[in-house]
Amino acid sequence: MSIVDRVFTRIGASDKLMEGKSTFFIEMEETSNAVKYGTANSLIIMVLLIIKDLFNLKFNSNFRVT
Repeated sequence: MSIVDRVFTRIGASDKLMEGKSTFFIEMEETSNAVKYGTANSLIIMVLLIIKDLFNLKFNSNFRVT
Protein backbone atom coordinates (compact mmCIF):
# COMPACT_ATOMS: atom_id res chain seq x y z
CA MET A 1 0.00 0.00 0.00
CA SER A 2 1.26 3.46 -0.97
CA ILE A 3 1.29 6.63 1.13
CA VAL A 4 -0.18 8.57 -1.82
CA ASP A 5 -3.37 7.73 -3.68
CA ARG A 6 -2.60 9.62 -6.92
CA VAL A 7 0.35 11.31 -8.56
CA PHE A 8 -0.09 14.41 -10.74
CA THR A 9 2.88 15.85 -12.61
CA ARG A 10 3.51 18.84 -14.84
CA ILE A 11 7.13 19.17 -15.90
CA GLY A 12 8.24 20.73 -19.14
CA ALA A 13 6.44 22.54 -21.89
CA SER A 14 4.08 21.14 -24.46
CA ASP A 15 1.19 22.35 -26.52
CA LYS A 16 -1.51 21.04 -28.81
CA LEU A 17 -1.61 23.88 -31.32
CA MET A 18 -3.39 21.74 -33.92
CA GLU A 19 -6.23 21.44 -31.36
CA GLY A 20 -6.08 25.18 -30.61
CA LYS A 21 -4.43 24.69 -27.20
CA SER A 22 -1.39 26.78 -26.24
CA THR A 23 1.24 25.74 -23.70
CA PHE A 24 -0.43 28.00 -21.13
CA PHE A 25 -3.82 26.41 -21.84
CA ILE A 26 -2.38 22.90 -21.36
CA GLU A 27 -0.77 24.01 -18.07
CA MET A 28 -4.11 25.34 -16.82
CA GLU A 29 -5.92 22.15 -17.88
CA GLU A 30 -3.44 19.96 -16.03
CA THR A 31 -3.51 22.21 -12.96
CA SER A 32 -7.31 22.08 -13.01
CA ASN A 33 -7.23 18.27 -13.11
CA ALA A 34 -4.90 18.14 -10.11
CA VAL A 35 -7.17 20.48 -8.14
CA LYS A 36 -10.39 18.69 -9.13
CA TYR A 37 -9.25 15.11 -8.69
CA GLY A 38 -6.49 15.40 -6.10
CA THR A 39 -7.09 14.52 -2.48
CA ALA A 40 -5.28 15.27 0.77
CA ASN A 41 -3.22 12.13 0.05
CA SER A 42 -2.23 13.05 -3.52
CA LEU A 43 1.28 13.97 -4.61
CA ILE A 44 1.37 16.94 -6.99
CA ILE A 45 4.62 17.96 -8.71
CA MET A 46 4.45 20.97 -11.00
CA VAL A 47 7.19 22.97 -12.63
CA LEU A 48 5.37 25.63 -14.59
CA LEU A 49 6.68 27.32 -17.71
CA ILE A 50 6.50 30.76 -16.08
CA ILE A 51 9.41 29.82 -13.80
CA LYS A 52 11.55 29.01 -16.83
CA ASP A 53 10.52 32.25 -18.54
CA LEU A 54 11.38 34.36 -15.48
CA PHE A 55 14.78 32.66 -15.23
CA ASN A 56 15.49 33.39 -18.90
CA LEU A 57 14.53 37.06 -18.48
CA LYS A 58 16.80 37.47 -15.49
CA PHE A 59 19.86 35.77 -16.97
CA ASN A 60 19.52 36.35 -20.72
CA SER A 61 22.25 38.77 -21.77
CA ASN A 62 20.03 40.13 -24.58
CA PHE A 63 17.36 41.28 -22.12
CA ARG A 64 17.44 45.02 -21.50
CA VAL A 65 15.26 47.06 -19.15
CA THR A 66 14.62 50.56 -20.46
